[in-house]
Amino acid sequence: MNRLRMALLLSGILVLALAGTIFADFKVVKYDDTDAEGYEPNAASTGSYVVNGDFSLWNAEGLPEGWTVYADNGNNWTKNIGQMTYGAGNYGLAIFMGNSGGPGSEYAGIWQRLDTITSPGYYWVEVHMTAWQQGVTSAYNSVGWYAITTERRPVRVTEWREMFPDVYVCDNSQGVCNYVARKETLWIEPDSYLHVRVGHKFRDFGAFTVFGVDDISIVNADGTTGQPSGWIDDGDVTWDPNAIR
Repeated sequence: MNRLRMALLLSGILVLALAGTIFADFKVVKYDDTDAEGYEPNAASTGSYVVNGDFSLWNAEGLPEGWTVYADNGNNWTKNIGQMTYGAGNYGLAIFMGNSGGPGSEYAGIWQRLDTITSPGYYWVEVHMTAWQQGVTSAYNSVGWYAITTERRPVRVTEWREMFPDVYVCDNSQGVCNYVARKETLWIEPDSYLHVRVGHKFRDFGAFTVFGVDDISIVNADGTTGQPSGWIDDGDVTWDPNAIR
């Protein structure tokens, strides 16, 4: 086999390996039993540097435009991703994590390169997330973070910003949960990447969590003085507790 054919073969194997890392065990779904109220979507506002931060754009495969999705390759974990309906014409990204006997921890997430940020400086960042769980017994098991870093690969990111300060996220039986925002001013360098990552830290058998991600916005920090920062309750998300997950 000549060197060119060998190189092409290795390239093909690498592409398959990367595809397996990104889409392994992911089932693309839709959640139509959810709704949200009490907040004003802001990710589509003028000046946001995030592409499809309100998750209004979806491709033919049922995945959000502008984002790369990925999941760990753990066995005996169920991972679903797809569109979550928050109301007429209003969508979020849903990521389901369920343990059917998988060991250790398991994570999934999305990322995108912030191509339009060309100058270093302070920017106002908002990321919204909600989550509900069932069968989780370990404290701080259902976890969600975001990060802005020059690292493209999620496994190399070291400074994650926690989205849930509580010991447990909302219980599935409640049918309602806070639509939590993390809002803050951050220094961002050009050639940075925006990451969102969710998952289970522990192997609670039979447990699941549904994470809803929405309204991610990065704008110039000018004019944001006086806005509340930290974890902010921007409304509620409701769902059918009896719906199949």
